[in-house]
Amino acid sequence: MLTLWFKQPKHRFLSAIGLLLFLLGIACFAFIPARATPYPAYLTDSPAPTGAKAFYTYLHSAHPHTGVWRKPVQALPGHAGQLMIILEPATPPIEDEAQYWRAWLEQGNHLLLLTEKASGFLDISFAITAEAENAVETAGTPMMINGFSALNGTYTVLANKARLAARPEDQVLLQDEHGVIALTRPYGQGDLTVLTTPQWLTNEHILSAEHLPLLLAILNHLPVETIWFNEYFHGQLSLLALLGLYPKWYIIALIQGALCLLIIIWSRMRRFGPLRLPRVWTVRFGDERIRALASWYEKSAFYRESLRIQDQYLRQLMRERWNLALKADDPEIVEQARRRVRALALSEWLSYWQARRELESAGKLSARRYLQWSQRYAFMQKEVEQR
Repeated sequence: MLTLWFKQPKHRFLSAIGLLLFLLGIACFAFIPARATPYPAYLTDSPAPTGAKAFYTYLHSAHPHTGVWRKPVQALPGHAGQLMIILEPATPPIEDEAQYWRAWLEQGNHLLLLTEKASGFLDISFAITAEAENAVETAGTPMMINGFSALNGTYTVLANKARLAARPEDQVLLQDEHGVIALTRPYGQGDLTVLTTPQWLTNEHILSAEHLPLLLAILNHLPVETIWFNEYFHGQLSLLALLGLYPKWYIIALIQGALCLLIIIWSRMRRFGPLRLPRVWTVRFGDERIRALASWYEKSAFYRESLRIQDQYLRQLMRERWNLALKADDPEIVEQARRRVRALALSEWLSYWQARRELESAGKLSARRYLQWSQRYAFMQKEVEQR
């Protein structure tokens, strides 16, 4: 049939076109390079040039207690001695959240904010002078800056136009002739450190100039036990963080409402299929039918057939109660009987079971012997049903 189909020129042409399209599709997947996955800037899992995966990986290996924080500000970690690093937040912190940050810092925690545009947060203000704009035409121009306190010295870095407006209580860490680049502001037992060059931590610039030594010096200056990289401000929310945005009573009420809705739907569900089973499937034979059937067996002297049915029924009970196969051999049945049959009836049960073999070699059964074996089968069935 297939050979006849290919003999026609039209069919051969269609087959060739289909094969060509198939090969072309394979070539597209095999030889066309896949597009790079777009990553937002400053993410700790981003291998892009604007990501911070390199610095995070290095810090995680050097400081085991380093992780990613994806919860809102209302759920900040409770105990002291922790550092939260925020890299150029995509959604700058709002002033309503400042009270939570102040309370957290006053407990003895530290916040390292690397930003060049989050003005107003915790009273941070920038002072972009005309001299800085003229000196730094584009971000990433090498400049000489001076370090103070623990960062005392002169460093070559990639700077930008942003400069900070320092207060009298602030401790200046880095500055150049155009203004302050990094400072520390105390809050109770903790402090806020602001750095105007978040690009230092990116994969592209972390190893250029003297960025890494400066960053490590700033971190070593802070006595912390745990370091967190905050990605909540980059839109990286976890399920727990999303639930943390709502009051607990609201979440409990929502769950209870969902459960009530499921119960109402379940109570109103309709069954697909027969609503009523045939009576013959669930109801046993009536007494009249059972007596008529027994009378027919007795008058026809079908004793052996009747005992065979009783034997099959006994095996069926053992399958349901003892998990034995219908064709289980005698040793297996005897072993189960020793564990399940009552001790007072065990010897009698085993003797009856072993004596069944006599029925196979016996000739014609009498009514008396049939009644005797029917009673024995009834005894064995009763013991199986009880166990």
